[in-house]
Amino acid sequence: MSTRSASTFRVVQAHVHLDDPHICNDDSDSLAIQAALYESLVARVDASSFAPALATGWTVSDDARTWTFALRPDVRAHDGTHLTAADVVASLERVRDPRLGGRLGTEGVYASYLEGARYRIEEHDSGESVRIELGRPIADLLDLIVDFPIVPSQAHERFATAPVGTGRYRFARASEHEVVLDRFEDHWSGTSAHEQVVFRSEPDAAARVEAVRSGRADVASALTPALAEAAEGAPNVRIVSQPASMCAVFFFALHDRDAPSPVRDVRVRRALHHATDVDAIVRTALHGRARRLSGPFTERHLAHDAQVPPYAWDQARARALLAEAGHGAGLELTVDVPTRLPDEAMEVAAMLKRQWAEVGVTLHVVPHDDRPAYADMVRAKKIHDLCCFDSGPISSYRVLVEKFHSQVRGPWWQGYASAEVDAGIERAATLPDVDARRRVLRDVYRQLHDDAPWLYLYSPDKLWLASDRHDDWRPTFQGVTTV
Repeated sequence: MSTRSASTFRVVQAHVHLDDPHICNDDSDSLAIQAALYESLVARVDASSFAPALATGWTVSDDARTWTFALRPDVRAHDGTHLTAADVVASLERVRDPRLGGRLGTEGVYASYLEGARYRIEEHDSGESVRIELGRPIADLLDLIVDFPIVPSQAHERFATAPVGTGRYRFARASEHEVVLDRFEDHWSGTSAHEQVVFRSEPDAAARVEAVRSGRADVASALTPALAEAAEGAPNVRIVSQPASMCAVFFFALHDRDAPSPVRDVRVRRALHHATDVDAIVRTALHGRARRLSGPFTERHLAHDAQVPPYAWDQARARALLAEAGHGAGLELTVDVPTRLPDEAMEVAAMLKRQWAEVGVTLHVVPHDDRPAYADMVRAKKIHDLCCFDSGPISSYRVLVEKFHSQVRGPWWQGYASAEVDAGIERAATLPDVDARRRVLRDVYRQLHDDAPWLYLYSPDKLWLASDRHDDWRPTFQGVTTV
């Protein structure tokens, strides 16, 4: 039985930025605040299903090009105005504005999906609907729409000072270190459990843990594996662990260039997989708080295929593949590595350096301290032989289009080209039936496993520390702190 009170709920997290909700953003701290303030047309349930939110229902045409969303009537925004279909269209138009910024090199990502879309407002006896006629089929549109908050048109320029949404909590005040939200009494679904929610910034993860243990906070986000291990079994608190959709991987440089990298040979890429003891990396760098990958998706993704096993650690096989590729006498590679995001990247690179040396591969590590500049470098496709990166979208469609489709050549694409994979991505986009789409996506997954355009390592668990005062608290399916 829950012991949750109806007073103030306090969350400590690394920062409390009031970001623009329409930019492409996978920062969990920003998204936690946005989830309390704003709502989208639909809400995610799991990898393949969605629930009504500001839309009470939706239909999709057989070719996955036309979507119609029936809007919930009489939704009131925090400023007292009623949300309209015009607000929905204005928000979607703003999402696809190519001038809109992004975080860590994601500028223009959403605009590419809605390019060429046309919107039509339809009125009927029970309210309004918005019809979206897409420029191309997108059977996974809900995967995208769920991340597009609907904001009253008149509030579009006030995101950082006085944000207005339709969510369960309304903006009260903010400072550099704190955002305070009050319960929104006129929410369409009824009132929430807490009268007030306070998000407090604390960059130091150990201090976040202490805030919960001392009773000054109810939930601390983004625990490190080491801190979670130390806090396990402590009185009055509990570790909340959840599989993440984030993949910690290394992109191989497969571009056409003057001096093509040796990793363009699939035998070299498979050899490096077999030379990597991922279990040792997980035990050491992640304290066991991660799951091995066999491809570019986790169990949280629609495209994941649990029947595909990870590459086995097999040094003899690695040496044989390297010799077959003409590198029996040794091979030198250079890797680019950020010093944060993922924060354990340098430790992982050091382990790879030692492991690969055992099969004759010399790995030179180039560290990068400026994370935004690092993302820009990767996006510009100026990496050495490989680079460490984290792939975060829970949308299988986004991952495939932005990173693997050789005709689209999205922001994180690194030169991989497969006609079969491209065709599978295009085919899946035309299939509104989830089961049919999943079958095609799993074929793509198996092809990406075999071709190994990334070094597939692990998916870290997301970790929180929660007070026992809130014994039923859980994050969302996509790993966002709920309030």
